[in-house]
Amino acid sequence: MAKMFLLLVLLLTPLVSYGFGKTGHQLICALAWQQLSADTRQWATDILNANPDKGASKDFIAGCLWPDESKYGSHRSTYEQHFINIEPQATKILLSRDCLALDCLPVGIQRNMVYLQQTAGGKREQQRQAEALMFLGHYIGDLHQPLHVSHAQDWGGNRIRVQWFGESSNLHAIWDSGLLEKAGLSYPGSLSYLQKIRINELSTSPHAWMTDAWQLALNNAYRSSQGEPIKSGDKLADDYFQANKPVIMLQIALAGQRLAWLLNQLAAGKPLPVLMPENGSQTE
Repeated sequence: MAKMFLLLVLLLTPLVSYGFGKTGHQLICALAWQQLSADTRQWATDILNANPDKGASKDFIAGCLWPDESKYGSHRSTYEQHFINIEPQATKILLSRDCLALDCLPVGIQRNMVYLQQTAGGKREQQRQAEALMFLGHYIGDLHQPLHVSHAQDWGGNRIRVQWFGESSNLHAIWDSGLLEKAGLSYPGSLSYLQKIRINELSTSPHAWMTDAWQLALNNAYRSSQGEPIKSGDKLADDYFQANKPVIMLQIALAGQRLAWLLNQLAAGKPLPVLMPENGSQTE
């Protein structure tokens, strides 16, 4: 009976799934932290230390993991803010169509950017602001995992069951952690390597970042190394890994640099980049 009870507990307890994997989020937020100005680091530290929730993390990098833990518990309402589903035949992302309920990844980013520039006068606002910092760090990571900007029909690749180097997996899991593991990435061991990745141009448009991730989903994640659409039952191995290893490395480096830029802007009180225009769409 005890074994039966334990089995039921394991089956009914949700597994924490880290978009971009736990290692990916740690690396992204650590890369960002290294690129923050001294003033921004102090701003972020003050926000986290002011959180009246005694059980909350006061460490930015550890805090970047919290949104994936809380979406199954205390913050279930944020679950949909970890991704956005784009229509399969779409030629561009339209929030008026792809986020009609205003409950998706770019909305989560926009909302938490706003909270971080508001005055936190009381304990409620202080907790909300500390959580906003953790959410924003996490969501920018999610935005750079291509299958978080993809299709509802296959649950962002979760329903595409494949063989990954001979082991049963799914396409989403490969992009969350499979590619990172095969590349040998670890935290903090891979920070120095990722810091050396050259980024020639820094885009300052979160909507452009989202569009780039969507194009990577369409052209890389959903396609084999021969350019064929990936379907359940396919076997993915070294060809797919070699084609997408540089993609995942660059996305992690970009996410860290872009998150740092965004936090430096917010700490300085500069105008926010707008992801949610009044007409519900986004100009290109």
